[in-house]
Formats: sequence, C-alpha cells, structure tokens
Amino acid sequence: MTHSLERVTDTLPIGFAELEADAQADGHDHLTRLAAEFAQSPAIFHAIFACYLAGRLAGISAITDEPGLTSPPI
Repeated sequence: MTHSLERVTDTLPIGFAELEADAQADGHDHLTRLAAEFAQSPAIFHAIFACYLAGRLAGISAITDEPGLTSPPI
C-alpha cells in the first residue's frame, strides 16, 4: 500500500470532512477544533501535514506552540 505525507498550506485537504465526521462519530472533537482554529487563525500553525494511504486521506497532524500553564502543577 502506497503512502505519502503532504504539507497543508491554504486549505484543509480533500477528505478532511469525512475524517472529521468519523472522529466525531467516535466522540472526538479534535479535528473539529483544528478546522475552526485553522479557519480563524491559520498563523498559529507552524505546519500541518496530511497523510495519505493509497491516495485516500488517512490522518492529519498539526504543529503549534504549547499553551502556557494556567496554574502551577500540583
């Protein structure tokens, strides 16, 4: 099975909506949050990568700054 990794620049990749719906069906909202943040503030992402297996979007990953701690660890 062939695979490829491509950098996302201007728009989320074709197939993202299907991947997001699958995640939501499993109770996960991280892709919905990624889409909202990318639409609102794309500059917060250092990089976004899409992974394809046999030409189909299989996953996506994003690199951002770590948020600061809101309170000291216990």
